[in-house]
Amino acid sequence: MRHTDVLWIVEHVARELDVACAVRHLAATRHGISVEVVPQTGDLQRVARRLSASVLTTPHFYSAELMRHVVPLWPSATYVDLAWEQVLAPATAPYKALRDAMAREHVLHQAWGPAFVSRFLDQGVPPGQVFENGQPAYKLYDPPYRDYFASRDELARRHGLDAGRRWVFFPDNYGWAFRSEASFRKIVSLGADAALVARLRAYHTESFREAMCWSARVAAGGETTVILRPRPATAEKVLRAHVRGVLGPRLGGLEVVKSGSVREWILASDVIASSYSTTLLEAAIAQRALVMLEPAPPPPELRAGWYELAPTARNAEAFVAACASAVPADSATLGRWARETFLATGDPIERLAAYLAGVVRGEIPSPPRVAPALLPASPPAWLPLARALYVRGRRLWTAVVGMTDPARAHDAQESDDFTAAEVEARTRAWAARLEPPPPAALR
Repeated sequence: MRHTDVLWIVEHVARELDVACAVRHLAATRHGISVEVVPQTGDLQRVARRLSASVLTTPHFYSAELMRHVVPLWPSATYVDLAWEQVLAPATAPYKALRDAMAREHVLHQAWGPAFVSRFLDQGVPPGQVFENGQPAYKLYDPPYRDYFASRDELARRHGLDAGRRWVFFPDNYGWAFRSEASFRKIVSLGADAALVARLRAYHTESFREAMCWSARVAAGGETTVILRPRPATAEKVLRAHVRGVLGPRLGGLEVVKSGSVREWILASDVIASSYSTTLLEAAIAQRALVMLEPAPPPPELRAGWYELAPTARNAEAFVAACASAVPADSATLGRWARETFLATGDPIERLAAYLAGVVRGEIPSPPRVAPALLPASPPAWLPLARALYVRGRRLWTAVVGMTDPARAHDAQESDDFTAAEVEARTRAWAARLEPPPPAALR
């Protein structure tokens, strides 16, 4: 069995893999520790048979039970919760809270700033187990990181777009409109109020319909391309089917694209439009023009203070005008607030690499070893075979059902598989941008 200092588990490629590979390079070259990066969608039991680890980073850690696919495989590792979802509306906070003693007392948690530190402390996490850092992905909009991403011309070539048109990038944030009945039942079982869930579903459904009609008006003139991007957990087929249900088979001229990272699309586009998506915060940090759609006032449970800082369109005419004339200066106030909130501690990518090295070396104390009674049961020996059969059956079912109902033929993590070769390639690409060139005399 081979050993790695850190095993980094990625849930969503577009959200997490670039940061993982950048940290992997910095951890090796500046701190001398090894980092292996694997997908959560992969066969983690197989990974555990060939790889031991001192530290595991996870995309979230709400409870041992919700991480039962990981914790029994590496029971003696130190767990670091990267907590990729920290900007939470009142409606989502209850079911994204820490739920058991292991999450509160036996895990290290990354927090994006003082307010996020307080949230962990209020849930019972000891102060020494919260690492105050910025939001690592937001740093990718600054040099030298931003030079890594594909240019506008390259994106146009990849996706058959006209680089000469005005681009409006629209990251979808209407996930409550697309969820299945089973997923709603699960959310309620995790602590969400059933009546509130129903209200949010209705709000998202109607807002999505209005937003698609407004976007079709923007695209109708032929001078602007509206690029609609699904959320990480929404399959492209699902979003495309819902857009078709509103606008018809030609999608009202909208382009639905899920591939690539949200960052390269933000950097390449003229205007970023969405509802209350945190991609608007990213657009402001990147100094891009932005507009928030509000066909109807959001319920109080979805409101956050930063919404008041974003340029807002409350009818179709205002949205069309904003997409035609929005300028980056309109987002300056939101950009300043976002940098003060999420990037106040320095470079969070470099800091995360250093923090993980400190945990590996024992310079940062690990939390108390978790008691065996708190661990979920180990997966049964037959599970890998059952999983392989399930995956093959799912693929066959998807192929058959997809012929008649594409909205049902999807995988919520359709874009989240990757190989070790891709990790190596991305790490090398980051190395080329993060390491200064040698002095001219040495070339």
